[in-house]
Amino acid sequence: MRAFPLVLAVPVVLSALACGGSEPAPAPPASALAPPPFAPAPAPPSAYGPYVGNYVGDRSVCALEIELVAQGGKLTFRSGGVAGDVVLTRQPDETYLTFVGLKGASPPDDVQAAFMDGKVVIQNSGNAMNPYTRFAQCDAKYLELVKQAPK
Repeated sequence: MRAFPLVLAVPVVLSALACGGSEPAPAPPASALAPPPFAPAPAPPSAYGPYVGNYVGDRSVCALEIELVAQGGKLTFRSGGVAGDVVLTRQPDETYLTFVGLKGASPPDDVQAAFMDGKVVIQNSGNAMNPYTRFAQCDAKYLELVKQAPK
């Protein structure tokens, strides 16, 4: 049996160590792995068409009026001297509106509403387990604001 020459074995071992060394390659920085921050493109004003308008409640129950306007690629509102953005949350069967900046009476959170059948419906008060009041001047559990015909 012939012996394998030692001179040939050393370069093979050295090249194997150089290619697959014991130290792993440094990991890329975390910023290279993280996805870019999510920034949704603004919706075109036509996407807000069903919502844009002036909504008025039954004045015998509550003198509440909210105007929804599409401007600058977003939906905004005006109501009683308060203005702000509207956040739309669409689900397969329901759409919800959050009026950012329009605060409820107790607790002072942003007012939320459902958009149903072309109306803005606000649950004005909770119950014993979940007490809250959105508009203290309105004495109704639910407020229905109906879209007015353009003038």
